[in-house]
Amino acid sequence: MKSILNLMSLIALVSSLFAFSAQARTARGGHDGVRPGETCSFIASKNAYYGSECANVIAKAEYISSEASAGCYAVAEGNAYYGYTCMQNILNKDYQPDAVDVCITIAGSNAYYGSECLKVIGDKEYRHGVADSCKATAKSNAYYGYTCMQKSGVKMENPGAGGRRCMPMDQIANRLNNSINAMERGNYYRSENIQRGLLRQLRNCR
Repeated sequence: MKSILNLMSLIALVSSLFAFSAQARTARGGHDGVRPGETCSFIASKNAYYGSECANVIAKAEYISSEASAGCYAVAEGNAYYGYTCMQNILNKDYQPDAVDVCITIAGSNAYYGSECLKVIGDKEYRHGVADSCKATAKSNAYYGYTCMQKSGVKMENPGAGGRRCMPMDQIANRLNNSINAMERGNYYRSENIQRGLLRQLRNCR
């Protein structure tokens, strides 16, 4: 009973943070991520067909990370088709912001590997500064930067699935911290994305 109450309290806390950051973002009138619709619009400006297909794809999604969408925007700057396939591959996944930064670096020199990078990092965590190491690699060689990200990520837990335990409290606390830090820096979309992903996982707990 106590664990259920604790879970409900956590959900209420994250929901409150989500509402606050949404209000703050609206008042600020800007954002640091890229809305999925903006990415599709940019793709459309380069290729009308892929822009249209992009819009059809995102319309069916339950959740799209604006961080990952920013990554796909960077991919689309190099190639509209890969930007579109990138958007196909990021739907309903959680993304670690510093991992997305690596993919953006890769996309700057190779759109294909940038898109593939965003495909493989979804629902993965990169610990102990691994993302920084892969980013340094990517600056020298896009392919090796991509393979670095492909091999070094740890799959995020799927709380509640198959009777597995929920996310450990230290991970929950770390994500809440990241969300609050992002909010304090005015990065409201990033804050909301962290909260949204956390809410999805908490609500799956049993």
